[in-house]
Amino acid sequence: MIAPSSSTIGYLPSDDVWDLLQPRPQFSSFDWICENIVMPDKRPFDPDAYPWTKGICEAWDNPNVKEVWLQFAARLGKTAIAQSLFVCEMIRKPRNALFATSTEKLCKQTIKKKLLPILRETHETRRWLPDSDRKIMGTRVDLSVATIYGGWSGSPTTFADID
Repeated sequence: MIAPSSSTIGYLPSDDVWDLLQPRPQFSSFDWICENIVMPDKRPFDPDAYPWTKGICEAWDNPNVKEVWLQFAARLGKTAIAQSLFVCEMIRKPRNALFATSTEKLCKQTIKKKLLPILRETHETRRWLPDSDRKIMGTRVDLSVATIYGGWSGSPTTFADID
């Protein structure tokens, strides 16, 4: 083994890697969502309709929490809070992201009818969208700051080309 000399060149991470190592800006996801998110029906996110989402956001913001599991009935705001947190994270630190669900049809439907309307109606994200809907593919959205990929279970090649 050769001992390193004083002239040994060190390696620095690339800008992309360094950016990932930096702490994300801290603010309350729940407060941000309540103040900024506009739902697909063009109404603001309603915390009174989904009061339990505050706890979900608090867990999301807690750096000691590594997983958040949601198990409750349909039509209780799971997709609304998941999409809202997704957008909130893009505000904190824009970077490529992945949205996944059970089927290709549901993935395309959720992106088209839920995620895109939220991005269009939310002031801070509206400017990131492409000029034309023709640039928005069914399972991929190329924003000016990042790309959102859609995926689904059951296809081993769904994620094969995504870094």
